[in-house]
Amino acid sequence: MSWAKANGFTLVELLVAQALGLAMMSALVASLSSLYKSVQVSADAAENSETAYFLMDALEQWLSDSRSPMLTTNRLSSPVWAEDGDESMLIDDPCGTPLQLPFDFYRAGVAVVPAGNASCLPSSSVDESSMVLLVERQVPCGENCGHAGFYAELSDCSSGHSRPKWRSGKEGMVDEAGGEKDAEGTDLGDVDGGSSSNSETCDTEPQLFELHRMLIYARNYSRRRGDGVSAVMMSRLATEPEPRWLRSDMLASGVIEWDLREQMGANSSRAVTVGFSVKGKYQSTSVDRTIPLELRP
Repeated sequence: MSWAKANGFTLVELLVAQALGLAMMSALVASLSSLYKSVQVSADAAENSETAYFLMDALEQWLSDSRSPMLTTNRLSSPVWAEDGDESMLIDDPCGTPLQLPFDFYRAGVAVVPAGNASCLPSSSVDESSMVLLVERQVPCGENCGHAGFYAELSDCSSGHSRPKWRSGKEGMVDEAGGEKDAEGTDLGDVDGGSSSNSETCDTEPQLFELHRMLIYARNYSRRRGDGVSAVMMSRLATEPEPRWLRSDMLASGVIEWDLREQMGANSSRAVTVGFSVKGKYQSTSVDRTIPLELRP
């Protein structure tokens, strides 16, 4: 037996083995990197879809809560909507309270307004050319109506023109004309000598609705100025007689191409078309949906 064969491999054999090992490791790393990127792309797509459909479902639920509770197709003039055929908006500033800017109960409590008209939004981070969604959720409160907030009372024989009122807990409700009711809803009379409540001339029990207003809008950055990530935000109206909007909450981050449009259909039916894209690290997911604003089922 020779000395070379008794003591292992030659230098050339070691170099060849090392080269083959490096080639195999490079192939394995490339394969794992490709697999990891594929997993990231799939996770990014799933996260985008989850964010997009969560936001859309939340908007649809809130718009559903704003539908008219009146089971009639009659139409009344409204301080919000003009009766000129195309239903053009008359809202100058959507930041008012239900007392200052009441919705007619024949129509859903929804309006699409340019962001530049909203005085309560931070102008430094909101694109004034974008649109803002004003939503007034009209929630039946049943017996749970003892806390402060904005309310509206309707009965089966109501004309639908129910004036919103503000209730200060057990102290009663006060409307924009000075009318007041106690905690049980009994009419205490109008300060200005106006007419009494519809409930006095109706045999049916009136239904009380609690009014919750919110502004939904897109802004140019999500967490801090300059991070370049857009977001959809929501601001709620405080339950106070004077207009005060609470600090905005983030609904979804990375939302681009935010688009809101109001549409009119047959028989003056209304709908809101919502469209946006959620941008991730690797790709974007786009969704759009037309949400009808019809009578509640």
